[in-house]
Order: sequence, then C-alpha cells, then structure tokens
Amino acid sequence: MLFLLCFVLALVICRRTRVSGQASANKGRVVETFLLWLLVICVGVAKRSYVVADAFFADRMAASLGWPAGNPSRVSWPSRTCPSVFWDPLLLDTGSFWVATVIGFSIWWLGAGAVHIKDIVVSANYAPNNAGATPYMDILVPIVLMALLTYYKRAGRDE
Repeated sequence: MLFLLCFVLALVICRRTRVSGQASANKGRVVETFLLWLLVICVGVAKRSYVVADAFFADRMAASLGWPAGNPSRVSWPSRTCPSVFWDPLLLDTGSFWVATVIGFSIWWLGAGAVHIKDIVVSANYAPNNAGATPYMDILVPIVLMALLTYYKRAGRDE
C-alpha cells in the first residue's frame, strides 16, 4: 500500500512542478521530471521505509504478509544493495545511474510480485500486505519505470 501512496505522490509532485513552470512543455522534460520523482519517492523513500520496517519490525512485517514470525524470506539486506536515488538525485548522472537503478529495482520488485502471487495461489494467503494492491504495485511500478526510462532515453536521442 505504501508504494501506491508513493506513486500517487510522485504524480502529484510532478504535476505541481509542471504547473509552477519549472518543467517546460517538452514531453521529454515532463517524462524526465516524473521519472525523477518516481525514483526519489518510490525507489528511494519507500524502499528505505521497507528496509527500516524489515530490519526493526520483522515479525510485524511478516504477520502483515501472513507469514510466520522469523521468516527468512523477509529480509532487509537485499533491499540495501539495490541502487537508490534517495540521497541527492539532482546531482547524480541521469544516464547510467538511472538505468542501473531501474534495472535493479525492477528485478527486485517483479520477483517480489511473483512471490506474492505464488503465495496467493498456492497458500491462499490473502493477508493485507500480501494480496490487494501489493502484487499489482510490485508489477506496475517497474513496468512504468522501464517505460518512462525508455521514452526518456529515446527523447534524449531525438533532441
């Protein structure tokens, strides 16, 4: 559910940035702004929130997923290895760093979506954080990020 909130927040911030005149009407610039905010909020802020929750509230997180306490499948360490633009996204090279971030994040979250779907089908686990918006967002956000990054890269070549 956190990712849905973060996704909507990124849309709102992107829209507000565009309305205030900071982003030009150029489609490539709009896509760049939206991609930047998705990376900052969905990848950076939300992932850091999950890392903290997994590290310090692991049993609560497992319970919200319908998994037993102490479940080794729920770990925060792999989340820490995925590149993140949380700290200073405006100063980072948007070229290969964004590509690495989108690829790493997409692999991680598409895999998480597959685990949630498998858990729903095999174990009939409909816990709040295992079913509902979670598997959809685990699949939707990486697809949107990959599509935006592809469009952004193509728009940059055309200019």
